[in-house]
Amino acid sequence: MQTTGLVLLLALSSWLLPTRSYGQTQPGPTPLTLDAALNQALRSNPGIQSANFSVQQQQALLGTAVEPGRTSFSYSYDNNAVLLGNKTYGVAQSFEFPTVYTRQAKALRQQVALSERTRALTQAGLRRDVQAAYYQLAYGQARLRLLTNQDSLYRDFARAAAVRYRLGEAAYLEQVSAAARAREVEVAHRQAEADRRIFDRELQRVLGAPQAVALPADALRKLPLPPALTDTTLARDNPTLALFQQQLVVAQAQQRVLKARNLPDFSAAYNQQTQAGEGGYYGYGVAINVPLFSRAQRSRAQAGELAIRVAEADLANTRNNVQTAFIQQVQAVSKADEALRYYESAGLGQAREIVRVAEKSYRAGEVGYVEYVAALTQAYGIRGQYLDALNGYNQSIITLTYLLGRY
Repeated sequence: MQTTGLVLLLALSSWLLPTRSYGQTQPGPTPLTLDAALNQALRSNPGIQSANFSVQQQQALLGTAVEPGRTSFSYSYDNNAVLLGNKTYGVAQSFEFPTVYTRQAKALRQQVALSERTRALTQAGLRRDVQAAYYQLAYGQARLRLLTNQDSLYRDFARAAAVRYRLGEAAYLEQVSAAARAREVEVAHRQAEADRRIFDRELQRVLGAPQAVALPADALRKLPLPPALTDTTLARDNPTLALFQQQLVVAQAQQRVLKARNLPDFSAAYNQQTQAGEGGYYGYGVAINVPLFSRAQRSRAQAGELAIRVAEADLANTRNNVQTAFIQQVQAVSKADEALRYYESAGLGQAREIVRVAEKSYRAGEVGYVEYVAALTQAYGIRGQYLDALNGYNQSIITLTYLLGRY
Protein backbone atom coordinates (compact mmCIF):
# COMPACT_ATOMS: atom_id res chain seq x y z
CA MET A 1 0.00 0.00 0.00
CA GLN A 2 1.28 3.45 -0.84
CA THR A 3 2.32 5.94 1.86
CA THR A 4 -0.63 8.20 1.08
CA GLY A 5 -2.97 5.38 2.04
CA LEU A 6 -1.78 5.55 5.64
CA VAL A 7 -3.24 9.03 5.87
CA LEU A 8 -6.65 7.66 5.03
CA LEU A 9 -6.47 4.81 7.52
CA LEU A 10 -5.37 7.10 10.33
CA ALA A 11 -8.12 9.59 9.54
CA LEU A 12 -10.65 6.78 9.58
CA SER A 13 -9.58 5.34 12.93
CA SER A 14 -11.61 7.76 15.06
CA TRP A 15 -14.80 6.93 13.19
CA LEU A 16 -14.19 3.18 13.58
CA LEU A 17 -14.31 3.41 17.39
CA PRO A 18 -17.61 1.85 18.56
CA THR A 19 -20.03 4.30 20.10
CA ARG A 20 -23.65 4.50 21.14
CA SER A 21 -23.53 8.22 21.85
CA TYR A 22 -25.26 10.27 19.18
CA GLY A 23 -25.25 13.71 20.81
CA GLN A 24 -22.58 16.32 21.33
CA THR A 25 -22.05 18.35 24.45
CA GLN A 26 -21.47 22.00 23.61
CA PRO A 27 -18.97 24.00 25.66
CA GLY A 28 -20.26 26.52 28.12
CA PRO A 29 -23.63 25.84 29.76
CA THR A 30 -24.34 22.82 31.94
CA PRO A 31 -25.89 20.02 29.84
CA LEU A 32 -29.68 20.21 29.96
CA THR A 33 -31.60 16.98 30.59
CA LEU A 34 -35.08 16.47 29.18
CA ASP A 35 -36.71 16.58 32.63
CA ALA A 36 -34.94 19.84 33.42
CA ALA A 37 -36.04 21.27 30.07
CA LEU A 38 -39.67 20.34 30.74
CA ASN A 39 -39.60 21.86 34.21
CA GLN A 40 -37.98 25.05 32.92
CA ALA A 41 -40.58 25.40 30.17
CA LEU A 42 -43.49 24.92 32.57
CA ARG A 43 -42.02 27.69 34.76
CA SER A 44 -40.94 30.17 32.11
CA ASN A 45 -43.02 29.74 28.97
CA PRO A 46 -45.32 32.78 28.46
CA GLY A 47 -48.14 30.58 27.18
CA ILE A 48 -48.25 28.65 30.46
CA GLN A 49 -48.15 31.86 32.47
CA SER A 50 -51.08 33.20 30.44
CA ALA A 51 -53.04 29.98 31.04
CA ASN A 52 -52.39 30.21 34.79
CA PHE A 53 -53.68 33.78 34.88
CA SER A 54 -56.77 32.71 32.94
CA VAL A 55 -57.56 30.08 35.58
CA GLN A 56 -57.11 32.64 38.34
CA GLN A 57 -59.37 35.04 36.47
CA GLN A 58 -62.19 32.49 36.26
CA GLN A 59 -61.74 31.58 39.92
CA ALA A 60 -62.08 35.26 40.84
CA LEU A 61 -65.41 35.36 38.98
CA LEU A 62 -66.88 32.70 41.28
CA GLY A 63 -67.75 35.52 43.65
CA THR A 64 -70.18 36.95 41.09
CA ALA A 65 -72.60 34.02 41.30
CA VAL A 66 -74.91 35.77 43.79
CA GLU A 67 -75.41 39.37 42.78
CA PRO A 68 -78.66 40.94 44.05
CA GLY A 69 -79.82 44.18 42.51
CA ARG A 70 -78.59 47.48 43.90
CA THR A 71 -80.16 48.56 47.18
CA SER A 72 -82.38 51.62 46.77
CA PHE A 73 -82.51 54.30 49.48
CA SER A 74 -85.20 57.00 49.23
CA TYR A 75 -86.24 60.16 51.03
CA SER A 76 -89.23 62.40 50.41
CA TYR A 77 -90.61 65.53 52.07
CA ASP A 78 -94.16 66.81 51.78
CA ASN A 79 -95.57 69.98 53.33
CA ASN A 80 -99.17 70.93 52.60
CA ALA A 81 -102.40 71.67 54.36
CA VAL A 82 -103.01 68.02 55.16
CA LEU A 83 -99.50 66.82 55.79
CA LEU A 84 -97.32 69.25 57.66
CA GLY A 85 -93.59 68.45 57.57
CA ASN A 86 -94.14 64.91 56.34
CA LYS A 87 -90.83 63.05 55.84
CA THR A 88 -90.56 59.54 54.44
CA TYR A 89 -87.45 57.36 54.48
CA GLY A 90 -87.35 54.12 52.51
CA VAL A 91 -85.12 51.24 51.50
CA ALA A 92 -85.83 48.67 48.80
CA GLN A 93 -84.01 45.59 47.53
CA SER A 94 -84.61 43.28 44.59
CA PHE A 95 -83.59 39.60 44.33
CA GLU A 96 -83.63 37.11 41.51
CA PHE A 97 -85.17 33.70 42.00
CA PRO A 98 -82.77 31.58 44.11
CA THR A 99 -82.49 29.02 41.30
CA VAL A 100 -80.76 31.68 39.20
CA TYR A 101 -78.01 32.06 41.78
CA THR A 102 -77.43 28.33 42.20
CA ARG A 103 -77.28 27.77 38.46
CA GLN A 104 -74.97 30.74 37.98
CA ALA A 105 -72.63 29.28 40.59
CA LYS A 106 -72.59 25.93 38.78
CA ALA A 107 -71.99 27.63 35.43
CA LEU A 108 -69.09 29.62 36.85
CA ARG A 109 -67.53 26.48 38.29
CA GLN A 110 -67.76 24.90 34.85
CA GLN A 111 -66.02 27.97 33.43
CA VAL A 112 -63.20 27.40 35.90
CA ALA A 113 -63.02 23.78 34.76
CA LEU A 114 -62.90 24.97 31.14
CA SER A 115 -59.97 27.27 31.87
CA GLU A 116 -58.22 24.37 33.60
CA ARG A 117 -58.82 22.18 30.54
CA THR A 118 -57.39 24.93 28.38
CA ARG A 119 -54.34 25.11 30.62
CA ALA A 120 -53.95 21.32 30.48
CA LEU A 121 -54.07 21.46 26.68
CA THR A 122 -51.47 24.24 26.67
CA GLN A 123 -49.25 22.21 29.00
CA ALA A 124 -49.61 19.08 26.87
CA GLY A 125 -48.79 21.03 23.73
CA LEU A 126 -45.78 22.60 25.42
CA ARG A 127 -44.50 19.22 26.62
CA ARG A 128 -44.87 17.89 23.10
CA ASP A 129 -43.05 20.90 21.64
CA VAL A 130 -40.24 20.70 24.21
CA GLN A 131 -39.69 16.99 23.59
CA ALA A 132 -39.82 17.45 19.83
CA ALA A 133 -37.36 20.36 19.93
CA TYR A 134 -35.10 18.58 22.43
CA TYR A 135 -34.75 15.41 20.37
CA GLN A 136 -34.52 17.41 17.15
CA LEU A 137 -31.55 19.28 18.59
CA ALA A 138 -30.01 16.02 19.83
CA TYR A 139 -30.39 14.64 16.31
CA GLY A 140 -28.91 17.81 14.82
CA GLN A 141 -25.87 17.56 17.08
CA ALA A 142 -25.38 13.88 16.26
CA ARG A 143 -25.73 14.59 12.56
CA LEU A 144 -23.23 17.45 12.84
CA ARG A 145 -20.72 15.24 14.61
CA LEU A 146 -21.03 12.57 11.95
CA LEU A 147 -20.54 15.12 9.18
CA THR A 148 -17.63 16.70 11.07
CA ASN A 149 -15.85 13.34 11.04
CA GLN A 150 -16.82 12.82 7.42
CA ASP A 151 -15.65 16.30 6.42
CA SER A 152 -12.28 15.75 8.07
CA LEU A 153 -11.88 12.37 6.41
CA TYR A 154 -12.77 13.58 2.92
CA ARG A 155 -10.44 16.55 3.24
CA ASP A 156 -7.69 14.00 3.87
CA PHE A 157 -8.94 12.00 0.89
CA ALA A 158 -8.70 15.08 -1.34
CA ARG A 159 -5.18 15.90 -0.11
CA ALA A 160 -4.08 12.31 -0.59
CA ALA A 161 -5.55 12.20 -4.09
CA ALA A 162 -3.68 15.39 -4.99
CA VAL A 163 -0.42 13.88 -3.71
CA ARG A 164 -1.05 10.64 -5.62
CA TYR A 165 -1.70 12.60 -8.78
CA ARG A 166 1.50 14.63 -8.42
CA LEU A 167 3.46 11.41 -7.83
CA GLY A 168 1.90 9.81 -10.86
CA GLU A 169 0.11 7.17 -8.77
CA ALA A 170 -3.40 8.29 -9.75
CA ALA A 171 -5.25 9.67 -12.73
CA TYR A 172 -6.52 13.22 -12.90
CA LEU A 173 -10.11 11.93 -12.65
CA GLU A 174 -9.38 10.51 -9.20
CA GLN A 175 -8.07 13.86 -7.98
CA VAL A 176 -11.04 15.78 -9.38
CA SER A 177 -13.53 13.27 -7.97
CA ALA A 178 -11.96 13.41 -4.51
CA ALA A 179 -11.96 17.21 -4.53
CA ALA A 180 -15.60 17.32 -5.65
CA ARG A 181 -16.66 14.84 -2.99
CA ALA A 182 -14.79 16.80 -0.31
CA ARG A 183 -16.55 19.96 -1.42
CA GLU A 184 -19.96 18.25 -1.26
CA VAL A 185 -19.31 17.04 2.27
CA GLU A 186 -18.04 20.49 3.29
CA VAL A 187 -21.31 22.07 2.11
CA ALA A 188 -23.34 19.38 3.89
CA HIS A 189 -21.33 20.05 7.05
CA ARG A 190 -22.06 23.78 6.92
CA GLN A 191 -25.74 23.04 6.39
CA ALA A 192 -25.70 20.72 9.38
CA GLU A 193 -24.18 23.51 11.46
CA ALA A 194 -26.95 25.87 10.34
CA ASP A 195 -29.59 23.23 11.13
CA ARG A 196 -28.16 22.76 14.61
CA ARG A 197 -28.40 26.50 15.26
CA ILE A 198 -32.01 26.48 14.03
CA PHE A 199 -32.88 23.53 16.28
CA ASP A 200 -31.14 25.21 19.21
CA ARG A 201 -33.14 28.41 18.72
CA GLU A 202 -36.41 26.48 18.56
CA LEU A 203 -35.65 24.79 21.87
CA GLN A 204 -34.84 28.17 23.40
CA ARG A 205 -38.20 29.48 22.17
CA VAL A 206 -40.28 26.73 23.74
CA LEU A 207 -38.26 26.94 26.95
CA GLY A 208 -38.99 30.65 27.19
CA ALA A 209 -35.32 31.28 27.95
CA PRO A 210 -33.19 32.76 25.14
CA GLN A 211 -29.77 31.47 26.09
CA ALA A 212 -27.44 28.86 24.63
CA VAL A 213 -28.52 25.27 25.22
CA ALA A 214 -26.20 22.31 25.68
CA LEU A 215 -27.40 18.70 25.72
CA PRO A 216 -25.75 15.67 27.33
CA ALA A 217 -23.65 13.44 25.09
CA ASP A 218 -26.27 10.68 25.34
CA ALA A 219 -29.30 12.93 24.75
CA LEU A 220 -30.34 11.17 21.55
CA ARG A 221 -31.96 7.86 22.37
CA LYS A 222 -34.76 5.67 21.13
CA LEU A 223 -38.06 6.45 22.82
CA PRO A 224 -40.17 3.47 23.96
CA LEU A 225 -43.33 2.48 22.15
CA PRO A 226 -46.49 3.36 24.10
CA PRO A 227 -48.68 0.41 25.12
CA ALA A 228 -51.54 -0.57 22.83
CA LEU A 229 -54.57 1.53 23.74
CA THR A 230 -58.17 1.52 22.58
CA ASP A 231 -60.17 4.40 21.16
CA THR A 232 -62.03 4.55 24.50
CA THR A 233 -58.79 5.44 26.25
CA LEU A 234 -58.06 7.94 23.51
CA ALA A 235 -61.43 9.67 24.02
CA ARG A 236 -60.85 9.84 27.75
CA ASP A 237 -57.30 11.14 27.82
CA ASN A 238 -56.82 13.29 24.73
CA PRO A 239 -56.49 16.91 25.93
CA THR A 240 -58.15 18.43 22.87
CA LEU A 241 -61.20 16.19 23.22
CA ALA A 242 -61.36 16.95 26.93
CA LEU A 243 -61.44 20.67 26.14
CA PHE A 244 -64.30 20.38 23.64
CA GLN A 245 -66.23 18.11 26.01
CA GLN A 246 -65.95 20.77 28.68
CA GLN A 247 -67.07 23.45 26.24
CA LEU A 248 -70.28 21.45 25.75
CA VAL A 249 -70.75 21.21 29.52
CA VAL A 250 -70.33 25.00 29.81
CA ALA A 251 -72.87 25.64 27.05
CA GLN A 252 -75.39 23.40 28.81
CA ALA A 253 -74.80 25.11 32.15
CA GLN A 254 -75.23 28.55 30.61
CA GLN A 255 -78.47 27.45 28.98
CA ARG A 256 -79.82 26.36 32.37
CA VAL A 257 -79.03 29.83 33.68
CA LEU A 258 -80.94 31.41 30.80
CA LYS A 259 -83.96 29.23 31.51
CA ALA A 260 -83.86 30.14 35.19
CA ARG A 261 -84.07 33.81 34.27
CA ASN A 262 -87.61 33.17 33.05
CA LEU A 263 -88.60 32.65 36.67
CA PRO A 264 -90.04 35.65 38.57
CA ASP A 265 -87.82 37.74 40.78
CA PHE A 266 -88.67 39.46 44.04
CA SER A 267 -88.40 42.84 45.68
CA ALA A 268 -88.97 44.07 49.22
CA ALA A 269 -89.33 47.59 50.60
CA TYR A 270 -89.47 49.22 54.01
CA ASN A 271 -90.63 52.80 54.72
CA GLN A 272 -90.63 54.95 57.84
CA GLN A 273 -92.58 58.19 58.08
CA THR A 274 -92.47 61.16 60.41
CA GLN A 275 -94.94 64.05 60.55
CA ALA A 276 -94.24 67.35 62.25
CA GLY A 277 -91.35 65.73 64.06
CA GLU A 278 -93.46 62.87 65.36
CA GLY A 279 -92.40 59.38 64.24
CA GLY A 280 -93.70 55.89 64.62
CA TYR A 281 -95.31 55.41 61.26
CA TYR A 282 -93.79 52.65 59.14
CA GLY A 283 -94.72 50.26 56.39
CA TYR A 284 -93.28 47.48 54.30
CA GLY A 285 -94.13 45.57 51.17
CA VAL A 286 -93.01 42.70 48.98
CA ALA A 287 -93.52 42.17 45.28
CA ILE A 288 -93.16 39.41 42.72
CA ASN A 289 -91.94 40.63 39.35
CA VAL A 290 -93.26 38.46 36.54
CA PRO A 291 -91.67 38.61 33.05
CA LEU A 292 -94.78 39.32 31.01
CA PHE A 293 -92.75 40.63 28.09
CA SER A 294 -90.36 37.70 27.62
CA ARG A 295 -89.60 37.82 23.93
CA ALA A 296 -86.01 38.92 24.50
CA GLN A 297 -85.47 36.21 27.10
CA ARG A 298 -86.95 33.57 24.81
CA SER A 299 -84.57 34.70 22.07
CA ARG A 300 -81.63 34.36 24.43
CA ALA A 301 -82.78 30.87 25.39
CA GLN A 302 -83.06 29.94 21.72
CA ALA A 303 -79.54 31.22 21.14
CA GLY A 304 -78.39 29.12 24.10
CA GLU A 305 -79.88 25.99 22.55
CA LEU A 306 -78.05 26.76 19.33
CA ALA A 307 -74.82 27.24 21.31
CA ILE A 308 -75.27 23.70 22.65
CA ARG A 309 -75.73 22.37 19.13
CA VAL A 310 -72.60 24.19 18.00
CA ALA A 311 -70.63 22.68 20.90
CA GLU A 312 -71.97 19.20 20.10
CA ALA A 313 -71.01 19.54 16.43
CA ASP A 314 -67.56 20.86 17.34
CA LEU A 315 -67.04 17.94 19.71
CA ALA A 316 -68.10 15.39 17.10
CA ASN A 317 -65.83 16.97 14.50
CA THR A 318 -62.90 17.09 16.92
CA ARG A 319 -63.42 13.48 17.98
CA ASN A 320 -63.40 12.40 14.34
CA ASN A 321 -60.25 14.43 13.61
CA VAL A 322 -58.42 13.15 16.66
CA GLN A 323 -59.31 9.52 16.02
CA THR A 324 -58.25 9.84 12.38
CA ALA A 325 -54.98 11.47 13.43
CA PHE A 326 -54.48 8.71 16.01
CA ILE A 327 -54.93 5.94 13.43
CA GLN A 328 -52.63 7.70 10.99
CA GLN A 329 -50.00 8.27 13.66
CA VAL A 330 -50.08 4.62 14.74
CA GLN A 331 -49.30 3.70 11.14
CA ALA A 332 -46.55 6.31 10.99
CA VAL A 333 -44.97 4.93 14.17
CA SER A 334 -45.18 1.38 12.83
CA LYS A 335 -43.51 2.45 9.60
CA ALA A 336 -40.77 4.39 11.40
CA ASP A 337 -40.19 1.53 13.84
CA GLU A 338 -39.77 -0.96 11.01
CA ALA A 339 -37.18 1.24 9.30
CA LEU A 340 -35.31 1.81 12.55
CA ARG A 341 -35.26 -1.89 13.43
CA TYR A 342 -33.57 -2.59 10.11
CA TYR A 343 -30.68 -0.30 10.98
CA GLU A 344 -30.48 -1.65 14.54
CA SER A 345 -30.54 -5.30 13.50
CA ALA A 346 -28.59 -5.16 10.25
CA GLY A 347 -27.77 -1.73 8.83
CA LEU A 348 -25.31 -0.50 11.46
CA GLY A 349 -23.60 -3.88 11.59
CA GLN A 350 -23.33 -3.91 7.81
CA ALA A 351 -21.78 -0.43 7.88
CA ARG A 352 -19.13 -1.59 10.35
CA GLU A 353 -18.49 -4.68 8.26
CA ILE A 354 -18.15 -2.61 5.08
CA VAL A 355 -15.52 -0.45 6.77
CA ARG A 356 -13.66 -3.47 8.17
CA VAL A 357 -13.55 -5.32 4.86
CA ALA A 358 -12.69 -2.17 2.89
CA GLU A 359 -9.80 -1.37 5.21
CA LYS A 360 -8.50 -4.93 5.11
CA SER A 361 -8.80 -5.15 1.34
CA TYR A 362 -7.16 -1.78 0.82
CA ARG A 363 -4.24 -2.74 3.07
CA ALA A 364 -3.84 -5.98 1.13
CA GLY A 365 -3.99 -4.21 -2.20
CA GLU A 366 -7.11 -6.10 -3.24
CA VAL A 367 -9.07 -2.91 -3.96
CA GLY A 368 -7.97 0.43 -5.25
CA TYR A 369 -8.35 3.89 -3.83
CA VAL A 370 -11.61 4.61 -5.63
CA GLU A 371 -13.27 1.41 -4.41
CA TYR A 372 -12.06 2.09 -0.89
CA VAL A 373 -13.52 5.60 -0.82
CA ALA A 374 -16.79 4.34 -2.33
CA ALA A 375 -17.10 1.75 0.44
CA LEU A 376 -16.52 4.35 3.15
CA THR A 377 -19.07 6.66 1.51
CA GLN A 378 -21.64 3.88 1.64
CA ALA A 379 -20.88 3.20 5.31
CA TYR A 380 -21.23 6.88 6.19
CA GLY A 381 -24.50 6.97 4.26
CA ILE A 382 -25.91 4.09 6.29
CA ARG A 383 -24.89 5.78 9.53
CA GLY A 384 -26.56 9.04 8.44
CA GLN A 385 -29.71 7.20 7.34
CA TYR A 386 -29.84 5.54 10.74
CA LEU A 387 -29.80 8.93 12.47
CA ASP A 388 -32.55 10.13 10.12
CA ALA A 389 -34.63 7.04 10.90
CA LEU A 390 -34.08 7.43 14.65
CA ASN A 391 -35.17 11.06 14.56
CA GLY A 392 -38.23 10.27 12.45
CA TYR A 393 -39.20 7.49 14.83
CA ASN A 394 -38.79 9.68 17.93
CA GLN A 395 -40.83 12.51 16.43
CA SER A 396 -43.61 10.03 15.56
CA ILE A 397 -43.62 8.67 19.11
CA ILE A 398 -43.82 12.20 20.55
CA THR A 399 -46.83 13.04 18.37
CA LEU A 400 -48.57 9.76 19.23
CA THR A 401 -47.97 10.30 22.93
CA TYR A 402 -49.53 13.76 22.65
CA LEU A 403 -52.62 12.34 20.93
CA LEU A 404 -52.94 9.81 23.75
CA GLY A 405 -52.67 12.52 26.39
CA ARG A 406 -49.83 10.68 28.09
CA TYR A 407 -47.79 13.69 29.23
